[in-house]
Amino acid sequence: MNHYVNILTGAWVQVAGTVIAAVGETVILKGEQRGFRLVSIGNGFEAAGNGIQGTASLRVFDGTEGERIRIAGDWIQGGGNAANVVAAELQYGGEEEAGLILDVKGDVVQAVGAGLEAYGGTLLEGPYIDLLVSGNTIQALGCILEGIGEVLIIKGDEETGLPVTTFGSYAQVAGALMAAVALTKRYEEEGLLVGEKRVYPFNQGDGTIWEKMRNAETTKSQGRRMADV
Repeated sequence: MNHYVNILTGAWVQVAGTVIAAVGETVILKGEQRGFRLVSIGNGFEAAGNGIQGTASLRVFDGTEGERIRIAGDWIQGGGNAANVVAAELQYGGEEEAGLILDVKGDVVQAVGAGLEAYGGTLLEGPYIDLLVSGNTIQALGCILEGIGEVLIIKGDEETGLPVTTFGSYAQVAGALMAAVALTKRYEEEGLLVGEKRVYPFNQGDGTIWEKMRNAETTKSQGRRMADV
C-alpha cells in the first residue's frame, strides 16, 4: 500500500469537504436552513480527510520536526472539523446560539491545526513547499474569518457576520486546494507515488527540473574551466 497516495486522498477529500461547506454557507447567507446540513456534511468530509492524511503521514513519518508538527496539525484540524459538525447540526435543529458558540471554538481549533501545518512546512525542504505553506496559511486565515463572522452573528450583527463567515469558508477552499495541489506535485516530483523516492534536490537521471538545473550548472562550470585553459 502506498501511504503517499493515501495522504493525497485525504488532502483531496478535505478539498471536497471545504467546497461542500462553502456551498452550505452560501445557502445560509440566502436565508435557507438546509445550508447548515451542507456545512455539517462538508465539515464531516474535512474531518475524514484530515484523519486519512494524519494516519497515512504517521506511516511514513521520517522523524523530522517539520513532519511531526504537520501531523499534529492534521489531527488538531480534524478535531476542529468534528466540533463544527456538531455545531452545524445544533443550528440546523434550531439551537442557534449554542451552535454558534461551538462553531467559534471549532474554527479556533481548526485555525491552530492549519497554522501548525503551515509552520511545520516551513521547516521542510523540497519542491512546492512554498505553495504548501501558503495553502495551509490561507486555510488558517479562513478559519479565523469564519470565527470572526460567527462572533458578529452572536452579537446580533448578522448583516456583517454572515458574509464574513461565507468569505472565510471560500478562503478555506482556496487554501485546501493549494495545499492538495502542492502535495500532489511534490510527491510526483519526488517519485513517491510510484515507490521510487528521489533525493531533493539532486535527483539523478530522472528528468525532473532539479536534474535539469544540476546539469545546467555542471555545463556552466565545465565551460568556465575550458575557457580558463
